[in-house]
Amino acid sequence: MSVLLVFVLNYTINAQNLSDSIYHDLDELVAEYPSLTAINTYQLKIEENYSNLKSDEERLALVIMHCNLGYYLKEYEKHYDAIQHYRKAWSLYNNYDLANYDIIEYCLKPLGNLLTITGNFADAENIISHYMKLAQSKKNEEAYTAGVINLSVVYHNIGNFHDALNLLENHLENGRVSESQKELIQNNIATNLLALQMNEEAQKKIESQKEISISSLKNKTQLLIKENELTAARSIFKEIELLLIEKGSPRQLAKFYVEKSSFHYAQLEKDSALENLNEALSLLLPNIEKQEVRKNKPLLYPENTFIEIFDAYAQYSEGLNRKLSYYDLSFHVEDLLMDKINDPQSQLIFQTSNRKRSEKCLQLLYQEFQKSKNDALIWKALSYAEQNKARVLKGSLNKKSLIDEYPNDSLLQFQQHLLKEQQSLIGKLVRKQFSNPNDRESKLNQEFIDLSFKISETQNLINEKYPQSDVKNKINCDSLQKQLKADDAQLLYFFFGDKDLFSFRIDHSIISWKKHRIDKGFKEDMAQFIRLFESPSLINNDIPHFVHQSFKFSQILGNDIDEKHRNLIIVPDGLLSFLPFEALIREKIDHKNFSNMPFWLKENTFSYNLSLEFYQQNQKDINLESFYGAFPIYKNTDRYLKSSEKEAEMLHKKFKGKIDQNENATKANFLENADQFDVLHLSTHASGGSFTVPAYIEFIDDVLLLPELYAQNLEASLVVLSACETGVGKIIKGATPMSLARGFHFAGVQNILMTQWKVNDFTTFNLMNHFYEDLQGNQSPSLAIQNAKTVYLEDKTISNLEKSPYYWAGFTYYGKPSTEDQNEFEFRYFFIIGLIVIMIWVGFYLIRRIQKHS
Repeated sequence: MSVLLVFVLNYTINAQNLSDSIYHDLDELVAEYPSLTAINTYQLKIEENYSNLKSDEERLALVIMHCNLGYYLKEYEKHYDAIQHYRKAWSLYNNYDLANYDIIEYCLKPLGNLLTITGNFADAENIISHYMKLAQSKKNEEAYTAGVINLSVVYHNIGNFHDALNLLENHLENGRVSESQKELIQNNIATNLLALQMNEEAQKKIESQKEISISSLKNKTQLLIKENELTAARSIFKEIELLLIEKGSPRQLAKFYVEKSSFHYAQLEKDSALENLNEALSLLLPNIEKQEVRKNKPLLYPENTFIEIFDAYAQYSEGLNRKLSYYDLSFHVEDLLMDKINDPQSQLIFQTSNRKRSEKCLQLLYQEFQKSKNDALIWKALSYAEQNKARVLKGSLNKKSLIDEYPNDSLLQFQQHLLKEQQSLIGKLVRKQFSNPNDRESKLNQEFIDLSFKISETQNLINEKYPQSDVKNKINCDSLQKQLKADDAQLLYFFFGDKDLFSFRIDHSIISWKKHRIDKGFKEDMAQFIRLFESPSLINNDIPHFVHQSFKFSQILGNDIDEKHRNLIIVPDGLLSFLPFEALIREKIDHKNFSNMPFWLKENTFSYNLSLEFYQQNQKDINLESFYGAFPIYKNTDRYLKSSEKEAEMLHKKFKGKIDQNENATKANFLENADQFDVLHLSTHASGGSFTVPAYIEFIDDVLLLPELYAQNLEASLVVLSACETGVGKIIKGATPMSLARGFHFAGVQNILMTQWKVNDFTTFNLMNHFYEDLQGNQSPSLAIQNAKTVYLEDKTISNLEKSPYYWAGFTYYGKPSTEDQNEFEFRYFFIIGLIVIMIWVGFYLIRRIQKHS
């Protein structure tokens, strides 16, 4: 029976006409447990008959109907349909300020739980935080405690075990908690302690629990397995199974069978492991054979238990193709789930989960390649690696490309408007967190909830209208190699996994790859090498150490680079996103003269890319006709940027455009001008942010936060970020660092020159002066920054210590590689060949004359 039935039967308002009709339908719905067919009938009736509501009585009746439909759909495990009804109920209830209904218990709590189950963690956190605030205002301590418990589940699912523990323990210590909720809190505390490997503390919590529940039994089983008490664990498995069968949830029972299967596999009981997996799959897809699922992906739907099942099948199976086929099914289900998540932060969290699976695919293919040496295996591995690269960014740009293709589609225009509002609102929420981190701002949270609902509805309509608009990761090896040939380039592509670093080298005719084992020492060495660039003294105080480390990583990352290609394109990953490849040294040396060191910089023109897809798509010529610069300068302060003032003067002479300096370099002026110019130049202070504070760039009056930058729609050909740490940010696996540079990519800019660490003010002016001087001539940012760095190294007026890579290697260019005019290149080539031929001919002629004279 519905949890709302008692309320419905005792509802005593004097409802007339439409509200009477809704309540009549509701009485019919809850009279007997409805079938899915009956639920669909009532859903159609709502759309057809109950769209024109005029009174609060009618609206409240429809709220209750939506909550009941959401409840039954949740019981049938139709999670996404249930979410839609709960969202509609809350939107109606909140927008019309309705009352006399426990909206927390019957709508917001189940909505938050469903959003957590489906991986919409940001939306779940906002819903839960909002009803905690609502419960506080109503002095509803039970509902507030339920919010604490459910919020801890969100934190646990995204890996914030410490935050979950702190939340639970603080509330247990300071809040009024009923005995039943205290048991739930103790159980969640034990769950997080186990996740943190704090087994002794977890055991105390488990032993102190009075009530027996499925969750507490699962925790107990996990602890017994860790202590190798397997017989006791098997006994509790049986107890859990009986409770789940009685509960009647196919999804929860399927998850249990996956856990049980893993236990049997660990005990080398493969038949029992497969039996449990088959049982799990049959619960989610009744009457469908496993072989049919492998051949028919459309049978699958967005449910994360499928991923656990197929990953396990891959682990238990024999043979490369069979293993990869199961992993492919997991990737397919992940795509289905990602399509249902509209918040970029939740997508980034979700994206990290498929990283280990991609690494396993690469390891399997590499192992097979050692036997067959078949290049097709390398291309396949590259495809698996590519699907992890900047996936969320690809999705965002894919939406923008769709509206470019259909510019007059009002639905796509509305979506872009909503997405821009979403990022702007995230910026407001971040600012609110700065000013008062303990205040869960009710109004802003509600705006975010409403906006997420609209985005979800709009995306569903777009998916129906444009079913082929999803991001796909297809690598056309022929077109890629043709493009590399046209660019006179070779490409270094990296996948930085948990256990192995895979590097691919590709040019117009060859593809190769290698694997380097990642251990704790390797990661620490690389992190220490990157930290050498945090201060000039760290390199200059021990130049031989820098040289040794630089050569060591050069051998690991690029000892097979072919120096005949003019351009070197790098697609980094993980820690390598912070590594200055130009500062690596190709050969062993025993001197300390930076000018004469064989840096990678001297052999190639560098350009970085976030993925192969971005490299292949970035084919537009770079336009440098119009220019906008923002130079706060901060004169008469301790943050004065003296060389920034010279930069502004230099650029004013070189380019036509607009420059805002001092008090005119405001955030508002930048946002007003940013979409009107080909080149944007920002010379100011900035920060790469931290794990709690997003990256930001400063203007004279305010800061531009990374989420606010996401909300922009820019068409600039080139952005130059002449500020500190514009390429630095927190790492999320499979994504580029969460930096300002990423923000400009998100906003639509393809070519960006950025900084990796705090940049010396004088050096910045020197490099920028030569960069723009060269850029005016060759129109290539990658070539211009290479020439600027080379000129800096060769400048005899600069001391050797100031030629340390700390001073010049921080500027990194992401975008289109150098495309020197082919006719000019061919002319130079044939000119040199002709000159050599003439010199040889003249030499022979002179020798013959001398011989004849003799």
